[in-house]
Amino acid sequence: MLLAAAALGAALGAPAVAQAKLGDRVLRFGQRGADVRALQGYLDAAGYQLPETGRFDAATRVRVRWFQADAGMSPTGVVTLQVARAIIRTATAPAGSAGGTAYQRPATQPPGPTPAGVTTVAGSRARVLSNGLAAAPANAPAEVKAIIASGNQIAKLPYKWGGGHSSWTDTGYDCSGSTTYALRTTFRRGPAPTFGYDNWGLAGPGQWVTVYASSYHVFMVVAGLRFDTSGLHENGSRWTSSSRSMSGFRARHPARF
Repeated sequence: MLLAAAALGAALGAPAVAQAKLGDRVLRFGQRGADVRALQGYLDAAGYQLPETGRFDAATRVRVRWFQADAGMSPTGVVTLQVARAIIRTATAPAGSAGGTAYQRPATQPPGPTPAGVTTVAGSRARVLSNGLAAAPANAPAEVKAIIASGNQIAKLPYKWGGGHSSWTDTGYDCSGSTTYALRTTFRRGPAPTFGYDNWGLAGPGQWVTVYASSYHVFMVVAGLRFDTSGLHENGSRWTSSSRSMSGFRARHPARF
């Protein structure tokens, strides 16, 4: 459960980990405690999709860096009192208010051309349109826009067990089939893998593309939007802006993305 913003302590002491409140101490990679769990909750509420594990792991550090870059701070991955206050302020600010920080992940690759038929929106975050398809961020590299274009082609097709494993063209797609189809133009050569995405790409979350794999499911986050067969979300679409628990999932990403 998120701690109230008013719970920030003025002193940077070293309280017992189990009772520490966000802001009571400087947080960095490798630490654990209630304050780390609160940090993760605020980051998730701010749109950075992160489970509350209480462990300051690699995924947490990456998202702290994303937030710092978005907020115009040095992306150190270390949460000082100033950073903690900024995260809480962003997470608790009313939508559209001046108190929030725009969610803009830094782009290390230059913006690329947009595939035909794909709508774009300003910035670095994709958006679900009213028809259930995704609009690609204008600042995204060409490879990311191509993934969104491919995802849109099957976004509203039904879930089908084994769909997409024997052929690119199918009447429906399962979770790994859906992920593979979306990646086919840039990062996959051939239909969905039999043994999933446990060892695909590089370990940890990516800047633009992250595949989350477990023993029973796989989904993907592209430019801030989740591409997932669970429930087929907005307008029967695989694209959704909502977050989900990532407990039990391993994050993998393509090199440079």
